[in-house]
Amino acid sequence: MKSCLVVGGGLSGLSAAVHLASNNYQVTLLEASPKIGGRAYSFHDETLDSVIDNGQHIIMGCYNATMEFVKLTGAGDRFIYQDTLDITTVMPAQKMFRLSASTNAYPLNLLSGILNYNVLNFSEQLFAVWLLVKALFPKPQNINLQQWLEKNGQSENANKALWEFLAVGALNTSMQKADAAIFVKIIRRIFLHGNFASTIILPKDSLTDSFITPALDFLKSHKTSVLLSSRVTEVLRTGNRVTGVVTSSGVYNDFDEVVLAIPPYAVAKIKGLDDVAGETDTGFTYSSILTVHCKVAEHTLNRPFYGLIGSPINWVFVHGNILTTVTSDADAYNGLPDYEILSLVQREILRYLGITLDKLQSHRIIREKRATFIPNSSNLPRRPSTITAAKNLFLAGDWIDTGLPATIESAILSGKMAADAITKL
Repeated sequence: MKSCLVVGGGLSGLSAAVHLASNNYQVTLLEASPKIGGRAYSFHDETLDSVIDNGQHIIMGCYNATMEFVKLTGAGDRFIYQDTLDITTVMPAQKMFRLSASTNAYPLNLLSGILNYNVLNFSEQLFAVWLLVKALFPKPQNINLQQWLEKNGQSENANKALWEFLAVGALNTSMQKADAAIFVKIIRRIFLHGNFASTIILPKDSLTDSFITPALDFLKSHKTSVLLSSRVTEVLRTGNRVTGVVTSSGVYNDFDEVVLAIPPYAVAKIKGLDDVAGETDTGFTYSSILTVHCKVAEHTLNRPFYGLIGSPINWVFVHGNILTTVTSDADAYNGLPDYEILSLVQREILRYLGITLDKLQSHRIIREKRATFIPNSSNLPRRPSTITAAKNLFLAGDWIDTGLPATIESAILSGKMAADAITKL
C-alpha cells in the first residue's frame, strides 16, 4: 500500500487526505495547531454561551468539489439545500426584496427571478440579463470588474443591489481591485450550469459538525493517523525527491508522496524548500474579513440570511438568537477598536433590520486579516500548480491555481487536485 504525508489540517488538507484514503493510500495527516479545520472551525464562546464559527461561509450548488467531498464523507444530511435560488436583500428602513427563482423551469426561472427583482428598474433588469448572456462569450482580459460592469451598461444601483454583494462576497475584495475574468467564471458556474448550481446551501449546525467531524470520522475508518501540534520545520531531500519531513514532534520518512496543504507564507518558513517557496511567491497581497456574532434578546427575522444593499455589512446570518454579520474586503476596519466595530454593527442592524440597541445582549468580534488573497492581475499569475520541482511533493490550498477565487470550493478542489495528481503517478 502506498503512503502519503499530508501537511495541514484545513479543508484543503482534509480533502487531499480523504481522496487519497478513498484510493487506498495510507495517509498521515500533520497539523501544526491543536485543532483541525484551519479557517473553517467552530468553538464554544463563553460570552455568547453558544457554539459559533470562526467565519460564516456560503456554499452553492455549483461547488462541485465541495459536494463530492460532502458525499464522500457522508455529510450530505448536515446541510440545508434550497430548491431554487432565493436571496433576500434589504435596504434601510427594512425595505426587503427577493431575488428568487420561483420554479424549477431552468433557465427561465433565473431570468424570471432577475426580471422580478424589484430593487432594479426594468431597464436595469434587462441589462442584468444581458450581462449573463455576455458571460457566454470569451472572458474579458486586462480589465477590472468595475470597468467591465460599466462597459456592459450596469448602473450604480444595479452594481450595489446585485453585482457588488455577489462579487465582494465571492472575491473578498472591491470591484475596483478584482479581475473581471475570474468573476465572469463565477457567474458562469452559478447561472449557466443548471438549476442546482445557483442554489445556496447552508450548514445545519456548525462548520465543525458539518465539515470537520465527518471528514475525521471518514479518515478514522480508513486508519488515517491524525497528529496535532506537529509543525513542519524542514524538508529533507535527495535530488528531486523528498525523503524526510522534520516536525516539532519528530522526523517522518515512511512515505511515498507529500502534500503541503498550507498557506504560501507557511511554505516559505520551511527549510529545504527554497525552490518550492520561490514557486509559491510570498508576494501575495491579502484581504480581510470581519465577522461579528451578536446575541439578541429577540427579533422577528424569518429568513436564514439577508444581503444588505449599500451597507459596510454584506450579510447577516440568523442562527436562532445569534445574528452573524459578515463584512468582506474589511481592510478599512482592521485598525478600529472593538467598540467602534460594535457601534458600526449596532447602527447597521438598526438601519436595515430594525433591531434596537437594547436587544443586544453580548457579542464576539473575529478579525481574519489574511482571509484570502486578492484575485487581481498581480496575484492571479502568482498562483502555482499543485505539481512542484520536487517529484513527490505537491501543493494544495485555496491559493494554488484552481481557477477559482479563495473559497471553500477552491480549498477542497485543490486537495482533490493534489490527490488526483498522486494517484495518476
